[in-house]
Amino acid sequence: MGDYKDIELKVESGGIWENFCIVELKKKAQREKRTPRYYFWRTISGREVDLIEEENGEFNLYEFKLSANKKVKIPKGFAEHYNVKSFNVINKENWYQYF
Repeated sequence: MGDYKDIELKVESGGIWENFCIVELKKKAQREKRTPRYYFWRTISGREVDLIEEENGEFNLYEFKLSANKKVKIPKGFAEHYNVKSFNVINKENWYQYF
């Protein structure tokens, strides 16, 4: 609290960004009168998906990265077992397209 540094300089910047994105996606679904289920996915080895939005048996996957330079791929294990509708990487340069 009381730390007004730029978000990229904060130790907890990734968590702050992830929280912001999740809240905004949930608000968007509410505005659109949709009621998806929300999950996250992580393997023992550390592969993860930040947010999974499930509707009608289809999965929209979201990764949240502050930097647009981070390269992210859909985890192979998830794609092999679930009906993935979309894989989205939300960052500081494209966030407005999603909310």
